[in-house]
Amino acid sequence: MFERFSKQARGVVVQAVDNAQARGSRRVTCEDLLVGLAAGGEPTLAAHSITADGLIAALGKPDNDDAQALAAIGVDLDEVKAQATANFGPDAWAAADPNRRRSVGGIAARLLGEHRPFTPAAKKSLELALREAIVQGSNQITTTHLLRGLLRSPGDGVGSLIEADVRTALLEESRRSA
Repeated sequence: MFERFSKQARGVVVQAVDNAQARGSRRVTCEDLLVGLAAGGEPTLAAHSITADGLIAALGKPDNDDAQALAAIGVDLDEVKAQATANFGPDAWAAADPNRRRSVGGIAARLLGEHRPFTPAAKKSLELALREAIVQGSNQITTTHLLRGLLRSPGDGVGSLIEADVRTALLEESRRSA
């Protein structure tokens, strides 16, 4: 499906993956896609003063219930990580993660980088973007199609970043500009 993405839309997806990595998330979410759209200067978002920096600030870091629970009993998780790194090497903490998928090695790892899958909601929003493009008879999926897919995706978390009235206005404006 990515072969149908415009150059700008591909940039949005790359930015979303980079944002997920910067947040320390293992998966790319709808929120990451929205940050990618804002960082790419999607005009409908810009018209409503929705910026990547503002969205990143609203997102914050992922919740870390384990770190909070350990801190409650006097254990500093950052110090534990630092000690593991000092004693066992820089990859020790990642290698101990039971949810970690085995990385591709050798030249493939250098070419492909670390794979970050999309959440089901993010996949659904990309699918909806494709549907928008098809309905409009477009050969490419543009940033406007991505925005409409995100805004139409149910249970996506984007609603927590964009108020309902602004979301409705964005959907209407993107429909007019398409």
